[in-house]
Parts: sequence; structure tokens; C-alpha cells
Amino acid sequence: MAAACRRARTMLEDTAMLHLEGETGTGKSALVAALLQTDAPDAPVFDLDCATLGESDADTDHLRRVIEQARVVSRMSYGKSVRATLVFDNVDELPRTSQAELRRFLNEQEEHLHQTDDHGHDSRLRVVSTSRKPLIDAVNAGHFRDDLFYLLTGSKVFLPPVRRREHPEVLAQALCAQLTGCNVTFSAEAKDALCRLPFHGNVREMRGALQNALATAQDNRINLLDLQQACVGAPLASAIPEPVCAIVPANPVTAYDERSMILDALANSRWNVSEAARVLGMGRATINRKLKMYEIRRPT
Repeated sequence: MAAACRRARTMLEDTAMLHLEGETGTGKSALVAALLQTDAPDAPVFDLDCATLGESDADTDHLRRVIEQARVVSRMSYGKSVRATLVFDNVDELPRTSQAELRRFLNEQEEHLHQTDDHGHDSRLRVVSTSRKPLIDAVNAGHFRDDLFYLLTGSKVFLPPVRRREHPEVLAQALCAQLTGCNVTFSAEAKDALCRLPFHGNVREMRGALQNALATAQDNRINLLDLQQACVGAPLASAIPEPVCAIVPANPVTAYDERSMILDALANSRWNVSEAARVLGMGRATINRKLKMYEIRRPT
């Protein structure tokens, strides 16, 4: 992911063009905001969600006005490293009637590739586009112009989904730091679950699950039971072990066994046995019997 971010920055700096592809929630908007904020916090940005446009002449005129406004602003002197930026979100959903207008604009951008203003500054607008699905799919389906596709994707970066990233637990820790303002740790079982959960909503879904898990976590430490409760009713739950009554640990050292789950439930409930029994779906008599069986004693 870090390599993708570096590549995006280099492409935007070198070509003034960038196309970001990635599933919903992979962080496209966040990356665009970070790139523009870091390069020039005061630079003007014109953001247009192409999914809101229709086939009417009024919508095409709106696109034309946004481009013209950006052109006017770009002619103003902002300094060598500051340029106006046009951001076309969900460009794969741009109506055919507006695609011709965008193609004409990008052709003009190419013609001014090596031109500078009177101060020696690059006079081009920066253009960033995003799509949740591969843009080539829209071309193959006949919904998107192939000439516009090649203009937009000369500088393309793919943002991988969370399930394909090497260390999702690192992302999880960063999200927890944003949510709590402090360092949050994970049990070994929780880290393993983070690596196996599909997170179809990607970063957005992971943030929601972590926010819910933090509500029950103790001492800024998330365990597997916290994640299990956070993902109740979600399709992610299949990656987390079944309720304790169905768990048969294959390895008493590494498996998230019944004893470990009971200990986590007691820690989360501050050793309120009735509350821990409710969370685990056990009766109070059952959990008391298991406390004796596993020789679990309340810490002094």
C-alpha cells in the first residue's frame, strides 16, 4: 500500500494526471485528499461526482462550467508548486453525453503538456479521476469511450482491497489510533482473525468493526471476543470461531480455546460472572462449573 501511495504521488507530480482504481472503501478519496493537502494545502480543488450527472444537456453544461471555472482559476498566479486540481469521482459512471466534453478538455491538456506561463510555471490543471471498478470493464461493456479511457489511465494506480494487503493488522492499529488517540494492541487470535476476515467494505468496514470492538475492549487491548461481538450478524462472522460450546481446540497452546474465551469475557466484564455468562451464551451455573474445571480464579 505504501508503494502505491508513493507511485501515485510521483505520477501526479510528473504528469499532472492520476487515475485511482479500487473497491469501495479502499481509501481513494483519502489518498487524493492526502496528496493534495501535502503538496499545496491552499491550492483550489474542483470536485465533481460523475455518478450524479445524467444524460441531460443541463448536466453536460454543469460539467462544462466546472471545467471552465477550474481553467480560469488555474490562470491565476499561485506560485510554482501550486496548481488547481480537477477531481472526477466515479468517472466510470460519467454519462456518454458528458464523456465527449471531458475528452475535448483532456486533449487540450495534452496539447499544453510542455507549456508554461509567464512566470515559468506549468500552466496545466491537475486532473485526478477515480473508479470503484476497473475502467476497462466499462469500455468492454460499451459504456465508456476507449479514447477517453487511454487519456485517463496513462497514469493509473490500483489500491488493493484490505483482504489482499500483507499486514492488515498494521492498518487496524493505525485506525484504532485515529479512533482513540492512543496505542491499541491486539491479541494473537485477534490479529489472526484480522488477516482472515474478508472486509468487503474494506477500510470503511474495518473502521466500523474496530470502533465496535473498542467499546468492549479493556486496557486498550482488543481480543478475539471483542471482534466476535463487533461482527455479530455480519458476513465476516464466518472467519471467527463458533460459540464456545462448539469449539474443540486442536492445539491447547495455540488454539483460541474455551478457557481463553472465558478469560476474555471475564476481563471485558470486569469479572462480572453474570455478564460474562450472558455474552458467552452460558448459564451462570455452567460458567461457575467451568471456572472450577479450568481452575480460573479472580485476580486479587
